[in-house]
Amino acid sequence: AGCARVLAFAWARLRSATPDDHHMLSETVAASRLVALRDGGPLGAADHAAHLFADLRAWHVAGHAPGLPVPLARDEQDAVDLKLVAVMVWLLSERGADIAEESALLDMAMALARACRHGVLAAIGDPDRLAHELKTLSDHL
Repeated sequence: AGCARVLAFAWARLRSATPDDHHMLSETVAASRLVALRDGGPLGAADHAAHLFADLRAWHVAGHAPGLPVPLARDEQDAVDLKLVAVMVWLLSERGADIAEESALLDMAMALARACRHGVLAAIGDPDRLAHELKTLSDHL
């Protein structure tokens, strides 16, 4: 449940930076998926992040009605995906010294995800490619 709270913190931070963003994140869905994936085997951190991203996305962790398979318009799905990517990049980065630094890192992760949106969005269906994108972005953070 603690990891789900971290995801919720990051989501709320990114939502607050975009006033017209109405996509919610379900901590309940996030917590249930984190428990289901807790034994991911001997994968690297970026591989785990890519698999977590794919799982959270498949279970509709975020959107207008999180947890329900309610389709989003393409631009809305892209916005949700980029936020989830930013969260994964942030989680892969070095930790900040305090909450202000963590918030700044999260904002920078979102900026990187947006700047690299075409490559990131193209990688979503391929876990290996997405893991590479996540690692590359987190290395730049």
